[in-house]
Amino acid sequence: MKHSIFRKLLKNYILMFFISTLLVFIAYFLLLFVDGILNKDLISKTYTAETLMKDDYNSIQVGEVIKNNGSVQVVTQNLKVINLGGTKGITNTELTTEEWSNFLINSQRKENNYNYSIEYNESQDFWLVVTFPVSLRIFFGIVTNEEIMSSDFVRVLSIILSIIIIYIVMLVISTSIYAKISSANFIKPLRELCKSTKNLAQGDYKERVNLHLTAEFAELQKNFNHLASQLEVQKKFREESESLRKQMILDVSHDLKNPLSSILGYSELCLENNVNSTQKQKYLEIIYNNSLRANGLITDLFHLSKIDSPDFKLSLQKVDIGEFLREKISDSLPLLEESEFQWDFNIPEKEIILSIDPQQMDRVFFNLFTNSIKYNSKGTTLSVSLSKQKDTVSIVVADNGIGIDKELEKEIFKPFVREDKSRNSQTGGSGLGLTIVKKIVEAHNGTITLQTFKNVGCKFEIILPI
Repeated sequence: MKHSIFRKLLKNYILMFFISTLLVFIAYFLLLFVDGILNKDLISKTYTAETLMKDDYNSIQVGEVIKNNGSVQVVTQNLKVINLGGTKGITNTELTTEEWSNFLINSQRKENNYNYSIEYNESQDFWLVVTFPVSLRIFFGIVTNEEIMSSDFVRVLSIILSIIIIYIVMLVISTSIYAKISSANFIKPLRELCKSTKNLAQGDYKERVNLHLTAEFAELQKNFNHLASQLEVQKKFREESESLRKQMILDVSHDLKNPLSSILGYSELCLENNVNSTQKQKYLEIIYNNSLRANGLITDLFHLSKIDSPDFKLSLQKVDIGEFLREKISDSLPLLEESEFQWDFNIPEKEIILSIDPQQMDRVFFNLFTNSIKYNSKGTTLSVSLSKQKDTVSIVVADNGIGIDKELEKEIFKPFVREDKSRNSQTGGSGLGLTIVKKIVEAHNGTITLQTFKNVGCKFEIILPI
């Protein structure tokens, strides 16, 4: 991986070098092209001393030069300066030989603020000087004289070629070094990420990357660690779900085995000829009760599967939750009286409208009421209260019975979680009632909690949104 990244980066840098060099040449030729255009269109190139030259300098037309802020001057053989028009140019009226020589030399300098065009008239023995102010000058070029190929030309050319070769060598070396440094910055995090990804693919979801990275690598590291965390959570959830599934199968098998064994055994006894009618009646009662137990478990399993199904939907209706609770309590009064229970109900008369599925919520309160009656002795008090907060309602179903071990307070809503196996067997409970209650309440976007102490009682609180 290291060499492949290095080669890739080196190729990219070399490619950029050639592209940059090509752009330099293109820029050079563009400058030459622009220079050619400017030489044709500039006023200073149009009105030169050569184009304006006449033997009689008094007849020279200087109007266009003056119009464009230029000037036209004549320098005679005795170096007197005659101004034909304009304010720019030579300021002295007479020059010395040294001043004239310096002027001729300086007039050819590229950095001048003025553009000078000078022409000599051999027949009349004077110089014509045309001056224009420079608004913008671009100069770049290489000058050679093809007529004279001296040893200096070969020497200068050799030096230039040597510089170019040294530059290319240095560029290649620096590019290689930079490619190695750059590839090293890529390789370490990529190598660690590849290693961690491999471990993750092999099922090690505890793998994390912590390299103190920046920029895109930091984002990649963050996403990788988030993915690993999600996978770890999903793995744990799958393991818990699988464990729960196996436990449910064992519990269902166990809870069905006992009543079905009883049904099978007593059915065989009923088929025997020596069984009298009294015994047969007793056996049939046992068969019937065990059938009810088995049917109850199967019904609860079916209802739990239905709630867990993705297709499950509530049939919501707007109801007065206070009136709804009063109806459920009224339906349970005969059973409470039969079980010799006391009761205490605190339901406000004021209307509180909720969107609920009446059929599903009926099962919630039926399970809570019957649970309290099943597992508590005579004289226990069942209390139900309703209160309204800002945007929720609280429904509390409590008793002062035998309670549940504190350790089971949060576990009790899981399928087949029981405090006492023998107790559930005697009462005929399926161990799914509270699981179904919790799922129905959560389907209504609500919550249910339990507070309990051994021999003190149980308090179930349901919070539903208004």
